[in-house]
Amino acid sequence: SPYGLTKLAGEHLCRVYSETYGLPVVVLRYFSVYGPRQRPDMGYYQFVEALLTGRPIRLTGDGLQVRGNTFVADCVEATVRAAEALPGETFNVGGGELATIREVIRLLERLTGQRAVIEHLPPRPGDQVATGADVSKLTRHTGWTPRTPLAEGLAQQVAWQRALLEKALPLRKAG
Repeated sequence: SPYGLTKLAGEHLCRVYSETYGLPVVVLRYFSVYGPRQRPDMGYYQFVEALLTGRPIRLTGDGLQVRGNTFVADCVEATVRAAEALPGETFNVGGGELATIREVIRLLERLTGQRAVIEHLPPRPGDQVATGADVSKLTRHTGWTPRTPLAEGLAQQVAWQRALLEKALPLRKAG
């Protein structure tokens, strides 16, 4: 996909800088990162916001796309450990729990106590049917493994987004 190609180009750029300037580089490939402070343009953020505000979830494709979800705190720990690993290496950083987008939405419905209204959109060109990470190399080199179950991580994201909306509510009423 064009997205995947840009990631690969970034890896090559890092390696060129490493070779040219003698900078130690470790390449990390993150898989479906979610959790508190997620960017508002990301899917899970948008799903939670839609559920909490009563708006429809805009779902591209059939929702059967599989994602290997990685909680942000697990990514932070993996990043710190990988930075201390052998320079020049490439590591996958991913959670161990695969779920379809539909399964994630059902879990978010339970966590928010709201029923999702789904607005179906055509699939995005180049969207991957399934993504998941083999983290065995990272585990071998650093001892890192993902720790946060999907339900626990999404509960933290929902709590964080709910708090954000509650803080913004007085501003919306005043404006």
